[in-house]
Amino acid sequence: MKLFLMRHGNASFNAPTDEVRPLSEAGVDEVARTASQLEGQHFDLVWVSPYLRAQQTWSIVKQSVNCASERLDAAITPGEDPSAVIDSLAKESFETVLLVCHQPLVGRLTSLLVEGQLIELGVGTATVICIECDVVASGCGSLQKTISP
Repeated sequence: MKLFLMRHGNASFNAPTDEVRPLSEAGVDEVARTASQLEGQHFDLVWVSPYLRAQQTWSIVKQSVNCASERLDAAITPGEDPSAVIDSLAKESFETVLLVCHQPLVGRLTSLLVEGQLIELGVGTATVICIECDVVASGCGSLQKTISP
């Protein structure tokens, strides 16, 4: 499986709850720059967090990529357990998957898949990390590239 982990773009803090924080103008711009680097990429499955900023990020990226299937998934919100996400991914039979989610989950998933350890890696907004996994399990991933705005 080729796994693309994307952190949403920069978000405004002017919202009543974390779930409804929208992308800032700078966030829209940086997501568009990242999306241009993904132009024409095909994803068999895209998982998107239900949080507004992740939905808006996917809406921008969707214009540049091809997607066979997409799903909203509350299991990829900021504080979720990366081990549970890995277990869910291991059950999928898709070849190319994009997760549009949040920090610290993106950094934790990256460290767990690649290093086999839960490390708090910092990942910038609108950044995509590409990991190749013959087997989707802790320590079995290989970091392929990072795409930044």
